[in-house]
Amino acid sequence: MRPGNLRAVNAGGDPTLSVIIVTYNSAARLRPTLDALFAQDHPSFEAILLDNASADDSLAIAREYEPRGLRVISNKTNRGYAGGNNDAVAASRGRLIVLLNPDAELESPSTLRAVERAFAERPELGVLGAKLLSPDGRTVQHMGGVVGIPAHCALYGRGEPDDGRWETPLEVEFVVGALFALRRDLWDRLGGFDEFFNPAYYEDADLCARARRLGLKVLCDPALRVRHHENVSTQYHSPQFYAMHHKGRLWYTAKNLPLPTLLFRALPAELAWFFKTGSRYYGRLMLGLYWMILKRFLKRRLLRRAPLHENHATTAKD
Repeated sequence: MRPGNLRAVNAGGDPTLSVIIVTYNSAARLRPTLDALFAQDHPSFEAILLDNASADDSLAIAREYEPRGLRVISNKTNRGYAGGNNDAVAASRGRLIVLLNPDAELESPSTLRAVERAFAERPELGVLGAKLLSPDGRTVQHMGGVVGIPAHCALYGRGEPDDGRWETPLEVEFVVGALFALRRDLWDRLGGFDEFFNPAYYEDADLCARARRLGLKVLCDPALRVRHHENVSTQYHSPQFYAMHHKGRLWYTAKNLPLPTLLFRALPAELAWFFKTGSRYYGRLMLGLYWMILKRFLKRRLLRRAPLHENHATTAKD
């Protein structure tokens, strides 16, 4: 066993928590994230960083933290957010899994203790997220959200001052992957993230939707405070961002809505959005995505009648 697992060894067996960080050209904010992680006072957690073939110094920076307890895994290709996390979780051992973005700084050294306590106190809890804050800690980025029709997200607390109004745990439809915690048995039951969402966006909302269909709750807990530097790997408003975002929301819609809702509510709403807004700015991109999603939908749901979620290792129940 490598020195990076000293926390688990000293705890006498497998760690309680596995903290997973997946990087892709994430060097700009990686050191503060790792410094905050290794300031945690939890006695039994392992820290795993998987690098998705970054072209910057992400991997070199990660190697600097190996003596402090970081286990580093290097992928030869970019497996995306879903694929990278699936790979890293498969290599982990904790009974609780905490996915952490490489641009997400834990404010308190007791954050991991609070994660463990939340699951111990709430057997009905499926997925747990954090209050996400601006980098200066003064503004709420959001506290989870809801997915509308056609799959445009509304975020609770977005852009409001962190003045005490958002201090109550909130049951939501989804939390995002900046801090995304769940039990290992739930992760295994769901088969992890659906890798069709690669390289990013909506895989976290999709997993939350599948957890809720099992009767479990998705909770955003303001006791977990995370300063989040959004989009280190992908910039908002770039063509790459739009392609990933719209592919993700369309597949989320096709995969998670009942067929009548899909045909009689989501489809008309999507067409109205496209002719009003989508065709004006990225019409060709959207037409290509519609065709891609339609082909996958027909193949999976109507022709073969196979489960819609599939990744490299296992197929989850829909």
